[in-house]
Amino acid sequence: MGLPFNLFARINNLPMSERIYRDPVHNIIRLRTDTNEGELMMRLIDTPEFQRLRRIKQLGLGLYTYQGAEHSRFTHSLGAFHLMSRVLDRLAEKHLFKEQDRVAARAAALLHDVGHGSFSHVMEKVLGFHHEKWTVEVVLSEATEIGQLLRSYSLELPAKVAAIIEGKFQPAALAQLVSSQLDVDRMDYLLRDSLMTGAKYGHVSPGLFSPHTAFGRSGVTSNPAASLKTIGNRGTGLVRDRHSLRESAAAKVSNNHRVSRSGRLRRFVSR
Repeated sequence: MGLPFNLFARINNLPMSERIYRDPVHNIIRLRTDTNEGELMMRLIDTPEFQRLRRIKQLGLGLYTYQGAEHSRFTHSLGAFHLMSRVLDRLAEKHLFKEQDRVAARAAALLHDVGHGSFSHVMEKVLGFHHEKWTVEVVLSEATEIGQLLRSYSLELPAKVAAIIEGKFQPAALAQLVSSQLDVDRMDYLLRDSLMTGAKYGHVSPGLFSPHTAFGRSGVTSNPAASLKTIGNRGTGLVRDRHSLRESAAAKVSNNHRVSRSGRLRRFVSR
């Protein structure tokens, strides 16, 4: 005998404190929804502009060479968002963040690819546009649901998110977490592309960012002595391990070469 319908109705009306996404790279991505910040992130994910990323392949035409590479910009964006949340939580153990800056950084990691068109980077060269420019327009626009949600949370939030995506935000450390030589975007796609293509390279540990990660005023530096007590100062940037930077760069070059050398992919593009 099944459960009575009114029981299902009562269950559906219960407030949910979190939303869970199952992910092949990070296993479980938990999104708390019982705070204003968490509710904002949940509603951003549910917007049409973000949901369309489900239909855009992460590697564009690369799936014709690596048949398992069916993953989307949607899953990658969730992964980057998850890593940003983890990194910020770790850094917050030793460094001070303004609440609005934390919200902006998480939103920027989540939304950094909403400007992508079909076939990802392939169409940028064909149509002559850059996805980051379109992403910023989506974030700043009053006509998009994303722009409206960000503005309803805070009038300054759209501009902050756009500045992080463009790399113009201060403190610079938060912008570098989204776009730099070793950021949450790159950490996720190295892990994800490696898993989905079956190419065994690009394994980067998100634990690289520890509470003791140092910050330097002149951007990325290899001098841990430049550590600051807070990251509220202008011009602060992340300090990272040089070996990890080299590994990240080498993995990206290896990935590009593997895909571009494929005769199958070249023949498809030339049709």
